[in-house]
Amino acid sequence: MDDEDEQLDDPDELAEAHKRVNASFYGADPAQYLYLRLTSIMALLGRPGDIVAQFDEGVTAFGVTMKNVEPVDAPTDIELRRHAGIESTLIAHHAIETLLRLFVAHVHGHGGCPAVQLAANRFEFKADVDSLILHPTDPAQLRHAAGYLVFGLD
Repeated sequence: MDDEDEQLDDPDELAEAHKRVNASFYGADPAQYLYLRLTSIMALLGRPGDIVAQFDEGVTAFGVTMKNVEPVDAPTDIELRRHAGIESTLIAHHAIETLLRLFVAHVHGHGGCPAVQLAANRFEFKADVDSLILHPTDPAQLRHAAGYLVFGLD
């Protein structure tokens, strides 16, 4: 058995591991991620010539350089609109799926560590959304869970 796969049988060690995972999991800022995605779309829409010019000169990130090897025209207005429409739709779908996955993970819980539930729930997600949200057996339970998770209500 690999160290990564090792089971923690000691409840104190497990609780400490859950604290570390939760600290990392909840330390991310989803709003910042979405902001960066949206600003990249706006930069391309607002100043497409500048973006192309940067890649004519070469852009380096993390030791990798990307440079146009031959002249590239700035995208046309219709190309920009299509790109923005597709990217915006992807961002919206990503945000919605993330919220649904977090909701399902918190409803199920997993010893106080929803990140473990998210990782374990790769194949049951659609069935969970159907049974917990779309066709709940107990709508009052759904309202309670939503109130608790969204607003902190008991």
